[in-house]
Amino acid sequence: MKKEKLFTPLFTLALFIFSLYTFYPGWMSEDSFSQYLDAKNGIYHDWHPVTLAWWWRILLPISNGPQVLLIQNLLAYWIGWYLLTRRCENSSGKLAAFLPVFGLWPGVFFPLGHIWKDIFFTTHVFLSWAIIFSAAEGRRLNWIERITILFSLALAVGAKPNGMVVLPFISYYWISKENRTSGTGKWHRFSAVFGLTLIIASIPQAINSTLEIRHRAPTQYIQTHDLLAISVATNQVIFPTYIREKIGDNPTALRPLYEAASNNRLFYSTEIDSVFTTDENKLQQLRNLWIDSIVDHPAIYLQHRWNVLMSLLRVGEHYTAYVVDPKPEANRAGVPFRPTIVRDALWSSLVSTPWMYYPWVYGFALAGGWIFLLLIRQWQTPATLISLSAFAFFAPHFFIAPASDYRYLHYAILCTLIIVALSASAALSKIKITTQNLSNQKHKLK
Repeated sequence: MKKEKLFTPLFTLALFIFSLYTFYPGWMSEDSFSQYLDAKNGIYHDWHPVTLAWWWRILLPISNGPQVLLIQNLLAYWIGWYLLTRRCENSSGKLAAFLPVFGLWPGVFFPLGHIWKDIFFTTHVFLSWAIIFSAAEGRRLNWIERITILFSLALAVGAKPNGMVVLPFISYYWISKENRTSGTGKWHRFSAVFGLTLIIASIPQAINSTLEIRHRAPTQYIQTHDLLAISVATNQVIFPTYIREKIGDNPTALRPLYEAASNNRLFYSTEIDSVFTTDENKLQQLRNLWIDSIVDHPAIYLQHRWNVLMSLLRVGEHYTAYVVDPKPEANRAGVPFRPTIVRDALWSSLVSTPWMYYPWVYGFALAGGWIFLLLIRQWQTPATLISLSAFAFFAPHFFIAPASDYRYLHYAILCTLIIVALSASAALSKIKITTQNLSNQKHKLK
């Protein structure tokens, strides 16, 4: 194998090892540890989607901690960059071999150290995009590639169900690359996309049906947040009886409990008892009152959800939302954790360059990169589908964002990085073509 052929795999492997050094054995927040305990006990709680905990349980015999999941996430991530790079090299030349450097961008790279469902989803969907993208035009995928995509996507949407909105876009790209429906009409293709999306989405549902799951109604976090916002705006206490017994009936006392960035003061405050419940009758009261309050106060509800979205995007803010917290005690699985120079540098970037963690910045960058690729007519189909999947992933957060945590939009932010990398590849391709044309013209003149 020629040296230039070896450079890309060796360079990407080096970046994988560098990532492993930086993040090993993987950081665990309270959410991570909760899913780890579910994996250990084999009893699952749906406060977090259970598919990740189920998969973690399968991996525990290999390593009783976060290490294997960290390695799996990093492998999916860097293999994705490798496949994307190899395809770009065909048209953009030798300099395209350095495209994996984009994968070190702190806004995407730093959160990779945490064992979160958001990161698991991002890395595995990225791998699926990259496998399809790497197939040259006219080549169908082989069965190893197909099984890997199906496996990766099923686990990804099982770990983060609201990510199912990206499935139609990647399914369309997959079917288009396979070219199995060419010449049969667009409705036939769309029905194939719908069928493939349904198959992928049904796999984690089938897995969950075999598990012992204890229901904890995670939507109550958002519902009580919405009710708190409406209560504060109307100077009332609009809560079911079981919550009023904990927080009282004084509307003024509710104001310090409300912030758009999260609802933690109702659930995790040390000043009042948590309003969390698993009682189905109480949860039904909450749901009914939540619906009635939205119907009665739609403008207040929409304003509150807008405030939550702006907090998530960090519009008008001068500091980051919660990104990561890689302290030595961040791994509670009993595996030693040692800070590294790289981790320290990344952590300091939260203060020194907070704009790298403002999601709104990536929204503009994504749109700009997409438009650029459309204008120069290169990578148009993947750029369009990846960009649309990012916007589709982002849009439901208007209604479902529970807080302003940076990781919630990690997938959309990685999509921006992909589009920027493809734009760089396209620019290199144009430069290569221009250089060749000039060289040919000079040759003719001689």
